[in-house]
Amino acid sequence: MEDHLREAVILATLIVTPAVFGEFEAELERLEMRTPEHRALLAAILAHGGAEDLRARLEADLGAPALEKLFRPRHVQIAPPVRRPGDLDLARMCLAEELAKLAARRGAEREISEAAEDMAEVADEGLTWRLRQAAEAVSRAIRSGEGDESADFVIGPNGALLRREERDAFARLLEEIGHDRSRKTPE
Repeated sequence: MEDHLREAVILATLIVTPAVFGEFEAELERLEMRTPEHRALLAAILAHGGAEDLRARLEADLGAPALEKLFRPRHVQIAPPVRRPGDLDLARMCLAEELAKLAARRGAEREISEAAEDMAEVADEGLTWRLRQAAEAVSRAIRSGEGDESADFVIGPNGALLRREERDAFARLLEEIGHDRSRKTPE
């Protein structure tokens, strides 16, 4: 579902700000959409190469209902580049971020799938390392747009994303419990 939402924002952004198409054309050509509707929209966008009248051309090729369906969900309507059509910088930033997040998630999915196959044979430290690298890549991609807030998180030994303050509070609690046990005398 997350991929579907990201794909919709990418397509909508390209439609409302077609001038950025050329900068992302190579990535878009390699992009695999998950639904037939999104595949059809992407193919039409690629065919028209970011024309100024892109929306009109897409309506002519695919019909107005296809575009209405794309723009209907609330998450597409509130996406900043959709709310501010023609803002080149915002469209560039959004497209770069959404494409990076999609690539990271899909790369992690492939890595996990391959790791599951490898586990049937032999599970070793190399497999664990690969899974951790995949998890870290997804984590970095997701945090890429969060600014300074991302510094409040750390990746735990198991690859999970943890709030730094929660990890530190837990460490203090463990230390206190350990300290209290050493002071108690058996009855």
